[in-house]
Amino acid sequence: MYRIINLGNVENINTLNNLEKKYSKKHNQSLIICSFSNVLDFFDSISKSKYNILIISDDFCTKDCLNEVAKIKRNDYSISICLLSYDKEVAIEGYKIKAEAFFNPPITYEKIERIMDRLISTQNDIYKRDDKIMIKVGNSYSVIKYDSISYIEISGHYLVIHTDKDIYKSRGSFKTLLKTIKNSSLVRCHKSFIVNVYKITNIKNKSVYLGDTIIPLGMEGKRLLLSKLKSNKNISTFE
Repeated sequence: MYRIINLGNVENINTLNNLEKKYSKKHNQSLIICSFSNVLDFFDSISKSKYNILIISDDFCTKDCLNEVAKIKRNDYSISICLLSYDKEVAIEGYKIKAEAFFNPPITYEKIERIMDRLISTQNDIYKRDDKIMIKVGNSYSVIKYDSISYIEISGHYLVIHTDKDIYKSRGSFKTLLKTIKNSSLVRCHKSFIVNVYKITNIKNKSVYLGDTIIPLGMEGKRLLLSKLKSNKNISTFE
């Protein structure tokens, strides 16, 4: 499922919506499309929800707007951006903010199909990488880099993910999570805890220390953890 925002005038929005729905039906793609003709509503929405693709029409491709979009891109590099404009200066600004696509009006289905193929291919590449995980939080999705995760706690049917800055609570399958993190820096150290080996400051008795945070350590977890640490080329082990 891909969540798309269209930002532009009413005419462009209506055209884009119709063509994207046609694309969704033809390619059997699950698309959630949100559209805004007011830039304030657009920024308010994107601050509250996770979107994969932003399509911005010519009338909103101003320098101020693109500067704000650049901030969004820096905070969440998984977002793909497409700019719809005649203006060569917009193309230059788009290059600066690392927009994935750029095309000139008029808006036609053939153009939308090419652009959507490219943007969805980019999104697929993002989520195939093994350095991040995408989770559902409420009605939105969050993409979390493994190296920002300190530990994950299993609480009933929920996964509680503790990162450097935030805590995310997501309903999910523990078995699926273990398969997903198999080749990452995250290791199950206890029946209810997973830790990031790069965040560990001490291992003592039946505990793993992540700075001031203490995580319980099981016998099998200790074996897995020490094996992971010793096999990691980025960590030197002296015994």
